[in-house]
Amino acid sequence: MTHAARHQPPRPRHARSMLAAIVLLLSSAAAWAQPRPESLVVGLLTALHPSPFQATFVRALGEHGFDEGRNLVVHRRYGEGFVDRLPALVTDLVAQKPQVIFTPSGPATRHVARVVTRIPQVVLDLEMDPVESGLAASISRPGGNVTGLFLEHADLRAKQIEFLRNVAPGLSRLAVLWDPATARKPLEVTERTAREMGIAATVFRATSAAELVRATSEIAASDADGLLVISSPLFFLERERIATMATSRKLPSITQFREYADAGGLLAYGPNLHEAFRRAASFVARIAAGAAPGDLPIERPGKDELVINHRTAVAIGVTVPTRLRMLANDAIR
Repeated sequence: MTHAARHQPPRPRHARSMLAAIVLLLSSAAAWAQPRPESLVVGLLTALHPSPFQATFVRALGEHGFDEGRNLVVHRRYGEGFVDRLPALVTDLVAQKPQVIFTPSGPATRHVARVVTRIPQVVLDLEMDPVESGLAASISRPGGNVTGLFLEHADLRAKQIEFLRNVAPGLSRLAVLWDPATARKPLEVTERTAREMGIAATVFRATSAAELVRATSEIAASDADGLLVISSPLFFLERERIATMATSRKLPSITQFREYADAGGLLAYGPNLHEAFRRAASFVARIAAGAAPGDLPIERPGKDELVINHRTAVAIGVTVPTRLRMLANDAIR
């Protein structure tokens, strides 16, 4: 050691802290700068039919550098509204050796989670609480092979009933359409919320198209003065049938898909599904880049949006208050 080196003053503590921060920043940047894998194989399983939402998901993967036909392979499997087909479809999908499985429906999510523990699973689920259902240890750190976007929350149901009451101020008897093949939590929250608001809720169940015909006939014959439709693959497919019944019965109705309002339903309040599918693609891209699904915090699908079908309001003879019109994100006229 030279004489100059022996007498060099110690480096200030703040300088050492700054150096450590720079080293950490550079190491983090290096981790994020890891080269993207040359190709990606994704398994997509839903209880529904093919839809524009799945096309949105694939296009969004292209924004992350994965283009179908070049370096992206998507194995698609559809239940086409038949939940009992899902177990066989899961087996078939796993045999394709996907690097990530994307399940944009509650029944598909549950069927994959029951049997697949090693393949990362990205979820877009509108029905379940991920922690209560056992899919995740916590929202901030799921801890297993499942992460993604989950919707269910009490505020959603309270807002839906509140919006119904805005157009039907005398609302006291609420018909609730529910598919027992989906999660029970949304029904429990709806019943509790209605009770807290002093509204009597009657549940009508349907798990098939035939049962839905019976359920809609029972609702039409009931004394309900409002209808809340809880999310279900079956009800999404049959949204026009439900909307037609509600309109012919002059029954104010609401569910969480804007597509219901597009099909003639009065109100829709929930997430924008195209945006939710785009965000799901970002989860898949991060996992493809090396992130562990258990380390990716679970998110909500995004800001809930209110859509009003004013043509239906006229048809069923209700007035949409100015306040509600001002809150709406979109209006169908």
